[in-house]
Amino acid sequence: MFTRKLFSVIAVSLALAAPASAATFNAEFWDVDVGRGNPEKNVIDSLADVLSIVEGDHQRVADATFFSTGIDYPNGAKGPGRTRQTLASWLGRDAATLTGLGSTRMLGSIFRFTGAIFVDAGINNFTVGADDGFRLTIDGSEVASFAGTKAFTNHDATYDNVAAAGLKSFELIFYEDNRVQVGVDFRVDGAVVQPAQVPLPAPALMLLAAVGGFGILARRRKTA
Repeated sequence: MFTRKLFSVIAVSLALAAPASAATFNAEFWDVDVGRGNPEKNVIDSLADVLSIVEGDHQRVADATFFSTGIDYPNGAKGPGRTRQTLASWLGRDAATLTGLGSTRMLGSIFRFTGAIFVDAGINNFTVGADDGFRLTIDGSEVASFAGTKAFTNHDATYDNVAAAGLKSFELIFYEDNRVQVGVDFRVDGAVVQPAQVPLPAPALMLLAAVGGFGILARRRKTA
């Protein structure tokens, strides 16, 4: 009876203390104006303007957040969407996780996606499709970027992972200021990059090991 209660307490503790494995990317959205760039007045037309708002001199809190199951927007569509779309319709199924401005139009938008992805040892071939600009960093190093405005274009990039295959942190900043179409996707070898499962933190693993130890002791006492 004591052992059963102990297992119950530990299971509850794990559920409360250990975060669930991540199956999504974190995403932030800023609603901005289009025109000649002036980030001080919330106007963008270049990557420099965007970075000023996201992490620079004019940094401010995002207007909305959501969880991304895969960076391919408009969600499930081929090619770019339209700037008259609302954020919620552009996100598709991921709109269910949206907090903040869902009804705002896509004209004048900044996104930042962050999380963990699995990277093979050696050369990895990534593709970022974007209308307009973007910056991709992996493990803190810039892999690819485009700083202006343009039609939807695929940008191929390689990342040489000199370490063993495993999880790497990434950040993809994307923005729209082309007044007509808007779209972004992030692929590896032609397939949309999927969120990596994040292992349980070390304290949780230690607690699980302790649970196993208690189970072995309990079985030994019972057989004795």
